[in-house]
Amino acid sequence: MKKNTSEKLINLLSVVAGNAILALAVVAFIAPAGIPMGGATGLGIAGNHFWGIRTSIIVFSLNSTLLIIAWFILGKGFVKKLY
Repeated sequence: MKKNTSEKLINLLSVVAGNAILALAVVAFIAPAGIPMGGATGLGIAGNHFWGIRTSIIVFSLNSTLLIIAWFILGKGFVKKLY
């Protein structure tokens, strides 16, 4: 089933809006309260607490590394199958 351009745009905007809401929640509530989270964000908050490295730098580094690993494992064709 092929998606037309408007469906792709709505999908993209939904993902961006969801990520923006999550980022706002982390910055405004989760990190200042010291609430533990899982994944890259949780490791970023822990790294900030223990070593003083900015959470955003740790999260960006971890996600970039995981993206590159996934690219090699899944291959370029996997992304094309999504669209």
